[in-house]
Amino acid sequence: MSCKTSIVILTYNQLDYTKLCLESIRAYTPSESYELIVVDNASTDGTREWLQQQQDLKLLLNNDNVGFPKGCNQGIEMSESDTDILLLNNDTIVTEGWLERLQKQLHSIPEIGAVGPITNNAAYYQTVPVPYQTLDEMQAFSGELALKNERAERRLKLIGFCMLIKRKALLETGLLDEQFSPGNYEDDDYSMRLTMSGYQLWLCRNTFIHHFGGTSFGQKPQAYYDLMKRNEKMFEEKWGFNPAYSCYIRHEIISAIQAHPEARIRVLEVGCACGGTLLNIKHLYKNVELHGIELNEHSAKIAATFAQVRADNIEQQMSYDEGYFDYIIFADVLEHLINPWLVVRNMKRYLKPRGQMLVSLPNVMHISILQDLLNGKWEYADAGLLDRTHMRFFTKQQLVEMFNDAGFSQVDLGSSRIPLSIEQQGLLDRLSTLSRLSDFSDQASTYQYIARLRQQDPVQEVDLLTQLLAVQGSSEATVQELAFLVKDDSELFQYAIASLSNYGKAIIPILNSLCDTFIEWNELEKVIPLLQQALLLDPEHQLTIFNLGAFLYHLGEHRLALTYLNQLKHRDEAIESLIQDAEQRLIVG
Repeated sequence: MSCKTSIVILTYNQLDYTKLCLESIRAYTPSESYELIVVDNASTDGTREWLQQQQDLKLLLNNDNVGFPKGCNQGIEMSESDTDILLLNNDTIVTEGWLERLQKQLHSIPEIGAVGPITNNAAYYQTVPVPYQTLDEMQAFSGELALKNERAERRLKLIGFCMLIKRKALLETGLLDEQFSPGNYEDDDYSMRLTMSGYQLWLCRNTFIHHFGGTSFGQKPQAYYDLMKRNEKMFEEKWGFNPAYSCYIRHEIISAIQAHPEARIRVLEVGCACGGTLLNIKHLYKNVELHGIELNEHSAKIAATFAQVRADNIEQQMSYDEGYFDYIIFADVLEHLINPWLVVRNMKRYLKPRGQMLVSLPNVMHISILQDLLNGKWEYADAGLLDRTHMRFFTKQQLVEMFNDAGFSQVDLGSSRIPLSIEQQGLLDRLSTLSRLSDFSDQASTYQYIARLRQQDPVQEVDLLTQLLAVQGSSEATVQELAFLVKDDSELFQYAIASLSNYGKAIIPILNSLCDTFIEWNELEKVIPLLQQALLLDPEHQLTIFNLGAFLYHLGEHRLALTYLNQLKHRDEAIESLIQDAEQRLIVG
């Protein structure tokens, strides 16, 4: 199949944006790699006349504004029969190499049906922070991102400001659904249709396109809001789930996972919806085995395209083996249950001994609720702290008690917050003088708690891992697990060294393996303490002496490196060369 692309652009006024968009395509895209198709939806600002003067595009001039989905479909039908289709908003500016990189990812594996770029302005986590102020700076920024060549990421959906669709996937999935006219949620809908057709969607993190955004509806915010709500309801009626809620990626939960990127772990998310969080975990931990529990059969079908999804009732009997999971996730789930205390206690059985439960729970003590209570209000809503589907409510003390009673000895709490109004901040300050809680202000400003629950405290985990290493030897997976556990805690790191040292000289290879791991992770400050401890156990250990000398050499400490390298009893050509180079650098220095 040809990799030529049909670029389909809709226009409705906004001529200046259209000129910038087309100029960037011509400047940064080889002319033989694409055809340009423009559909104008009855512009009145000179756009139609200007487009008619362009010689390098196919043009359709509609007498009425037929909306975005239908206009795109018209453009697709004008395309060559064997090209891929790229839907591109006219308020975008493309960058050097953009189409080549998108095409490369699209055709990297047969399962991919569509790809999209990152940008400065889009929904669904498709943006990155940008430092540029001018278009020249933007092009330079895009080039720097391309050089980093970050790994592409599989996604549940792509935003339609720039979406490249494989021709084969288009033929099997069909055109855009025109019931979403004049626009919005047709890209959500098409993403789900591609997924249910057996195709994957990928975000290309090495491709950046500038998107001005909001040029079609920005001048009519109320009309835009009404349209969004109408089309959101239309999507929900068609698919059986809410397009926003069911696709959330819970980054604050994902960041609580403590595992090496190469680790083989099993993760279960209870209430996984369409699986946005699970899919992002897969991006970060490539060897993860994904599991989900979801009672909504419609969203479960989406998640089941990449995870093992069941419809178990967690308040009754589970169908998993006990001790099966490394992580169990409850992201805003427990507050919806009849008996969350029993569920937490029962679900602990399905964790491995060193497994962790990750939980997010709304805080009923938030200052916004206290403010309403003082004014005689307790008003349920469709979402938020007082979501009308919430059955249970927790403060910090109650949720910690629930976790402790379930047998979790270690409860690490984080929090998420939202900005407070001046009135709320004033009330918070006044109430803090009345409360007996020393951390009242902290609790009352916490919107949601993020909890990491462990059956063992970190010291017990270190003891268990060092015992395993002493018995099994230098298992790479166990070494990495220990290293990851202690890398951000200096006291725990020192404790691990002491715990390992209790096993004497036999543990020296493991101390050296830990050094290799920390060097790989660029945690260089941990290397010398480990090697020094190994030397204390055996001052003549040749591998330790070499590692210490070589590490000091690479730090530029050539004189100190030589004091160790010269102690080596057996020196091959590489070691002799290293010694000579260190000596030479001392002379030159």
